[in-house]
Amino acid sequence: MLIPFKYSPYPLTNKKDAKKFFDVKSEDGRRAHNSPRGGTLWEDTTYSDNRVLVSIPANFDKKHTPTIVIFLHGNQSTLERDVIARQKIPEQIAAANINAILIAPQFAVDALDSNSGNFARRNYFSRFITEANLRIGHWQHNSRLGNQLAEAPIIIVSYSGGYLATAHILSKGGISRRVKGVILMDSLYGQEDVFAKWLKQHHKNTFFFSTYSEPARATNENLQYLLQQKNLPADTNVPEFLRKDTISFFKLDENIKHEDLLTNAWTEKPVADLLRRTNINKK
Repeated sequence: MLIPFKYSPYPLTNKKDAKKFFDVKSEDGRRAHNSPRGGTLWEDTTYSDNRVLVSIPANFDKKHTPTIVIFLHGNQSTLERDVIARQKIPEQIAAANINAILIAPQFAVDALDSNSGNFARRNYFSRFITEANLRIGHWQHNSRLGNQLAEAPIIIVSYSGGYLATAHILSKGGISRRVKGVILMDSLYGQEDVFAKWLKQHHKNTFFFSTYSEPARATNENLQYLLQQKNLPADTNVPEFLRKDTISFFKLDENIKHEDLLTNAWTEKPVADLLRRTNINKK
């Protein structure tokens, strides 16, 4: 289900942020952002979609502890065309069988832009999660489920340009204690210091996995170096289990295409494969 949210990444709700971000204005008053890679991106067509994909698998068991999986899409994406139809993320969440609910917000619509919008504001993501809990409970006519979600563990799955929103959530989101895992799917193109700092503080209670292609090799190697400096060892494989204190990096085969990664990597449906390895809240 696609649900309009109040606390969504877009539209920008802080007037000061919006004035700075929208640095182009047309004669008829339309505002736009001049993106280094995407060109002129208009507010009304690119930065105004406040919908969030919420998916509860048919095999979800309300009697068991739920997990929240946050999926952060990459550039040039829409929830309907890419997250649902092409990348099949709701199907993969169901296939993982970890009793999880998927929550995936829309960022810049079908644009070459990794900005995280309101998620860059301190504690904004916490408000987003609170709203999600309430809306899911109301949708399911189940206040108990809403209360369960308020304390549920969170796994963040980020693809490509979703890295920036992930970094902001970890550093400013206000929910660090609840994050039990971070999965980067060819999604480390900066912010290595943020990830290193977060892992130093929380690695004993979470897992971290980053798989990457050649364009992201330098940033992944830099993060590994930063972690070594902090005496945090990391593996270089797809681990059998993703448990607390697991940190792993995996270089993709050169034949795997970035745009196909979410459905065809070391296996089909790699997101489902990784979530199965977490062994979190399995029924």
